[in-house]
Amino acid sequence: MNRIYLILFVLLLCHTGRANLIVYPTRVFLSDEKKVANLSLRHIGPTPETYRGSLIFFRMNEEGALSLANDPKPEERPALKYIRFTPRATTLTPKKEQVLRVMVAAPRNIPDGDYRAHLHLVPDPAAETEDESKTSGRKLSMELKARMAVAIPVVYRKGNPTVEVGLQSVKLVSRKDKSAYAVIRLTAKGNAIPYGDLVALFRAPGQLEFKQIGLSKGVSFYTPAVWESIDLTSKGHPLNKGTLRLEFRESDTEEPKVLAFKEMAVR
Repeated sequence: MNRIYLILFVLLLCHTGRANLIVYPTRVFLSDEKKVANLSLRHIGPTPETYRGSLIFFRMNEEGALSLANDPKPEERPALKYIRFTPRATTLTPKKEQVLRVMVAAPRNIPDGDYRAHLHLVPDPAAETEDESKTSGRKLSMELKARMAVAIPVVYRKGNPTVEVGLQSVKLVSRKDKSAYAVIRLTAKGNAIPYGDLVALFRAPGQLEFKQIGLSKGVSFYTPAVWESIDLTSKGHPLNKGTLRLEFRESDTEEPKVLAFKEMAVR
């Protein structure tokens, strides 16, 4: 079970150190009313770094794992042909920000639905400075440089697509440290991509209201069904007896609408 937060998917190219690129926001949403969006890129490494961008497409399985797909099918609604961005490459100096503009240019006659791609930003090894090249070869000593690629989901919403989300097959799992998490099978029917917050609530016997004991923000998935997990904070709310309620809510709204819910007795 993988927790899917389609806000920031990081591909590790060389596992030394940490990512030097911070991108905000971590999800781009475009529509017929909003055809342009800006991304803020901030480089936190000690030396200048050049990043190059491209559009790629990921396919997701029911375990939530993403794999690169070079041949997206029309029914997967790829947005590769519709998305533009500029600049294609940029050199960032330490602690300076650069704005990257993302735009959509889609034909008017395509069917309603959510179309998607990922904006892939990767350090350019060819842009390594001369000093770095000389240093890397001295006395057979090489300091590996952390190169992290960042893939930001880009969604274009054409028309007014809809989606019906369901919560199925809830199972509670206990860890050795007595903490717990819930495993849920999420389902989706429709032509929009589900995106929201997964919330866990608990009500002990004698209590009138549910209390929040878990939250996973920015949950999204690209398959008709996917397995998702959510940690449960049981401190002050024992889970040995009572009612557990799981909700899938809209995100980023003042009064989030509950799109789906499921309750189960905990004995």
